[in-house]
Amino acid sequence: MMRHDRKAGFSAVVLALLLAGTACTVVESRRPCPCWAIINLDRFSELKNYEDVLTDILINSSLIRSETVALADYVTQPYEQKLKDRIPTTVSCASGFDGMTVRSDSLVCDRGSEVSRVWTASLTQECDGDCAYFDLQPHKDYTTVTFVVLGIVSADDFEYDMRVRANYNGMRLRDRKPIEGAYLAYLRPLEAGVTFELRVPRQLDDEMVLDILSPRSDRSYTTDDRIDVIPLGQRLKAQGFSWDKENLDDVVVTIDIARLDVGVIISEWKEEAFDENI
Repeated sequence: MMRHDRKAGFSAVVLALLLAGTACTVVESRRPCPCWAIINLDRFSELKNYEDVLTDILINSSLIRSETVALADYVTQPYEQKLKDRIPTTVSCASGFDGMTVRSDSLVCDRGSEVSRVWTASLTQECDGDCAYFDLQPHKDYTTVTFVVLGIVSADDFEYDMRVRANYNGMRLRDRKPIEGAYLAYLRPLEAGVTFELRVPRQLDDEMVLDILSPRSDRSYTTDDRIDVIPLGQRLKAQGFSWDKENLDDVVVTIDIARLDVGVIISEWKEEAFDENI
């Protein structure tokens, strides 16, 4: 369905709500009257391979409602919530958070788990009328790092374990800010055998590091098991990578094990995650 058809549907819903009125009369003060939050999830519906969206409503930084809904239910109509007060309200949304822990209005990675392919949005509006319209634009809040190991033919030739450590392990949805906490996740080998991959969450500093480890089957590593610690965050910064972008870029990291040298290539984000018919 084309976007202008959806917009027409949303306008009709808003008009119907306005005509329906509220419990207040025209001669009464309308400040204590309820306000309808009309939440447009169009852009979340257009994300490829995402079925659900977590929708939070906050007033004065306090979470008053949290609900995960099926995006298919809101393709031709908006998601609506009745607000009892006419005061500034924040609506936050997130899709692709499977595997992360939901804590109030935050998403957190468990230790040892990489960040999910999470897209988030947050918008604060003055709810000073019968309706307030929230048009949510999702943003990419993860970076996929592809590691290419030089000098080996297959994974069988690679005798190390690798992991990434960082100082921020999640995000607060109300303002899309990183949450301080120990992030630790191990690189996943890809089919190519000499290529590994890992998703990392948005950071507030450049202290992320790559550990190259002498492998243990139980991964109960100590500092003695570290072959090298590479300042990955600083290498990314040196190549122009920024954690401040609305949509985080992906990167390719080359690792020359023989020289313990690392190179970085930044792959700028493009709107490939959205359906092609938008």
